[in-house]
Amino acid sequence: MKLFETMPDGTKVRLAAYLHEDETVRPTMLVCPGGGYTAHAAHEGEPVAMHWYALGYQVFILYYTIGETDSVSLALREIARTMAHIRANAGEWHVDAEKIAVIGFSAGAHLCANLSVHAHDTAFLAETGLESEQIAPNTCLLIYPALDMRLLMEHAREDRRPTWKRVMLGVENDGVPTDEDYLRASPNLHVTENVPPTFLSHSYSDQTVSVLHSVNYAQRLAECGVPFEMHISEDGWHGYAMCLYHGTDRPGRDACAQWIPAAERWLRKRFGM
Repeated sequence: MKLFETMPDGTKVRLAAYLHEDETVRPTMLVCPGGGYTAHAAHEGEPVAMHWYALGYQVFILYYTIGETDSVSLALREIARTMAHIRANAGEWHVDAEKIAVIGFSAGAHLCANLSVHAHDTAFLAETGLESEQIAPNTCLLIYPALDMRLLMEHAREDRRPTWKRVMLGVENDGVPTDEDYLRASPNLHVTENVPPTFLSHSYSDQTVSVLHSVNYAQRLAECGVPFEMHISEDGWHGYAMCLYHGTDRPGRDACAQWIPAAERWLRKRFGM
């Protein structure tokens, strides 16, 4: 395994690479851990990368900007430049530039969805100086995603609201988010037919990010004719990831873990692995 870190041009982010030693051109997975744009959840990073690496993928983990006012906008520009960086180095890294999936968890899933809905947005492309062919993912996997900022704030604990309002909506503690703030930061309000095929996983029992985020997003995908697959377990919790971090005997683990083989099958249909 080749392990190294790189930094896409125009960013200060860390991009950790997990590449195979041979010269086989492979599909690629870009992993975005969650953490509410205030942290990078470790169990949603390397364990995820190692799983997809073992299946034959080239894998990258993006450690995007966190903790800043309006980290959402900063991170969106970073993931776009990261995708362009991977494709620009596809030959050296033996990446199939037409088979790049993004997978995100919670806030990381918000980031992946944000890229999916804005990769063909002419205003965003003009802002970044990039082309959709450089940045658009070929598929997108969203695991317990936060996709509707108004819904998220309505369900958030009181102690989380000031921080989430600042990092996700760009509004300081004494400010009141506007309709425009919610619109800008909510991927579910920007779905078009250009969004790539999408896989969703959520738990009905999620007490942090309501299952309605996934359900409502799936409805928008269907309305726009975007192929998708969705797995909702009745039992579970927020942050289950690969269902290893919280113990193998946790109630609901087996139900939550069903997303993993389902996602493998779903990607084999598209990428052949």
